[in-house]
Amino acid sequence: MTKYTIALYGVQAEEQKNEKIKIKEVPGMVLVMLGLKKLTWNVDVKEAGDYMVSVNYSVDQDSTDIEVRCNNKTIVGLLDKPQGYRYESNIWSKLNYEQALLKETLFLNKGKNTIRFALNQPVPRSLLYFHAL
Repeated sequence: MTKYTIALYGVQAEEQKNEKIKIKEVPGMVLVMLGLKKLTWNVDVKEAGDYMVSVNYSVDQDSTDIEVRCNNKTIVGLLDKPQGYRYESNIWSKLNYEQALLKETLFLNKGKNTIRFALNQPVPRSLLYFHAL
């Protein structure tokens, strides 16, 4: 493991454009992701190494499938509904957020890397409130 931390906020990502499936930004640097949607970041890494991956999120169902990819490696994960989750009249501020550590690490090269986060659930099954990777 490296000693470095990289925070990738959803609002700083380069959105993957799809006219049918939108990503909506809400207050608090949160993106509301619906359906098969992807985010990418181009990051400059100071030191090559294996990096742990965690996701700061909330979901509106029991679980949702995600993947994180970099340098030909893909980590798949399942994000569970945070404890104490409440959903009232589409008010995003009533959600409880959680930080989930994924089981695998990603190797990042020194210098430029492209990291992709993907929500892998078809509409209307998933709605993910994404804050950061």
